[in-house]
Amino acid sequence: MWPYWLLLIAFGYAATKNNKVNFDSSLKGIPWATSWVCVFVLLSLMIGLRHEVGGDWQNYIDKSYQYLDRNFIENLQENEPAYAVLNGLSINLGGIYFVNLVCGIIFSYGLVTFCKSQNLPWLALTVSIPYLVIVVAMGYSRQGVAIGLVMLGFDFLKQNKIKYYLTCVMLAALFHISAIVMFPFAVLSSRQLKIRNLIIIIIILLLLFYFQLSQNVENYQIGYIEQQYNSSGATIRVVMNLVPSIFFLIYRKNYLIPNNLLRLWTSMSLFGILLFFTLILSPSSTAVDRISLYLIPLQMIVWSGAPYALEKKFERSFSIWIIVFIYFIIQYVWLYFSVFSYLWYPYQFYPTYLIFS
Repeated sequence: MWPYWLLLIAFGYAATKNNKVNFDSSLKGIPWATSWVCVFVLLSLMIGLRHEVGGDWQNYIDKSYQYLDRNFIENLQENEPAYAVLNGLSINLGGIYFVNLVCGIIFSYGLVTFCKSQNLPWLALTVSIPYLVIVVAMGYSRQGVAIGLVMLGFDFLKQNKIKYYLTCVMLAALFHISAIVMFPFAVLSSRQLKIRNLIIIIIILLLLFYFQLSQNVENYQIGYIEQQYNSSGATIRVVMNLVPSIFFLIYRKNYLIPNNLLRLWTSMSLFGILLFFTLILSPSSTAVDRISLYLIPLQMIVWSGAPYALEKKFERSFSIWIIVFIYFIIQYVWLYFSVFSYLWYPYQFYPTYLIFS
């Protein structure tokens, strides 16, 4: 499992060394410097060319064979058609490795775009490694792509480009239908609710419901409600979103972000608190757990901005070290004590696996 630790150590070290606040990040973001291009390529390859890594590895292999046996139109009628079509196109392009590589590229692009526009970009990246990158992107390919597209959409919301955000979320929902929960945040980030924007949102939701949800409501009810599936560690993951949600609501006026993003992250913080109570009352922790994954970017926003927000109380470098240390603990606990973490190691890189096997 040393590759996982190298990722966290490298980015954690960068976070402690690059502690100068990027005051223009809320408006323009940081250009794609060589360092960020290297991060993008590294993560894309690690995520995309992994071999037998992740809890759903065999399930994705089985699904891939199913999609290959169907034609384009049949794949287009699947619950998450973008992923099905991508698998269908992979028959002569490397199969599951081609699919994973495309998913890794999309996710990594969204992640890097999101991170580099934060006040402390390397700290935001460090926060993403233990769970969002290692567990989600390397374990839940479809939802990893969806979250990557949503993070890309957040960058458009920062520029008040609501239509582009909605497009990103719509594409995300074509990979994992749960992404539709992110549609309302376009409205919540806007100062004034325009009728035109509301109509667009309603139309998109109706179309998605008609073509996606309406065909699979029964399956979701059976899978998530009637059988009451429970995700291992769901409570811990929801609490990981609850803590930054409460922290942000307390210190939000100290954050260096524009007003539209302040409204967005305030809404998501309230949503994080709501999910905690929903988890207590819900008959299915899996459903709540999967939705809560879309709040992981909130952790990145809150904790990467915390050193500046708390600067009057603590030295910035001290706060950064504390946050990096906490996420080292999180990764350690997950790797060594999670029930299913054994499915993630040893990490195998497909090209080297071919050479040495």
